Amino acid sequence: MIQPIVEVQMASVDALFNLAVTMVNAAERLTQLAFVVARSMLAQAENTALGVLRSSEPGRSIPAQARATEPTQDTAASNMLQLFDIASSAQAEFNRYAQTQVDACKGQVQTFVDQIAKNVPAGPEATFSARKSAVETTRSLNETMQKSYEQAVEVARSDLAAVSSTEKTTRHATGQASPAARQ
Repeated sequence: MIQPIVEVQMASVDALFNLAVTMVNAAERLTQLAFVVARSMLAQAENTALGVLRSSEPGRSIPAQARATEPTQDTAASNMLQLFDIASSAQAEFNRYAQTQVDACKGQVQTFVDQIAKNVPAGPEATFSARKSAVETTRSLNETMQKSYEQAVEVARSDLAAVSSTEKTTRHATGQASPAARQ
């Protein structure tokens, strides 16, 4: 009787520590991304400042500075996609852990209901049947909600990538069109 309880507790502790490791890994990836962004911004600022200082005509350096921000914008879009991937993978791992716990709890409740149904005198079977139906309906709703969540995350990821791509294409198209328009 005690052994199954100990096994469930051990599995829960193992799953909890695995989740903690996943969260630490996500934090590590976020920190690395922050350092990459900081280095990139410092390098870009240095290049822009040196470009302005080297310019013999300050008025000509302004368009050059505007062009110099394009790589920064591309990098920012890439960093946003990486941030989204880190967050969504951590969230997915958390959801897997939560789903495992919910499934274990549902199994325990179902076992409990089945044991009570066996020991109850004839008559209240309809009550237990309704309880089983409610548990099954809840499980089905939970699965539907999980699928909807996963679809929403995928739509958000693809929308972010599409916006980034469209913004980059528009920026390059307007950058190419403006020199032609000036002539």
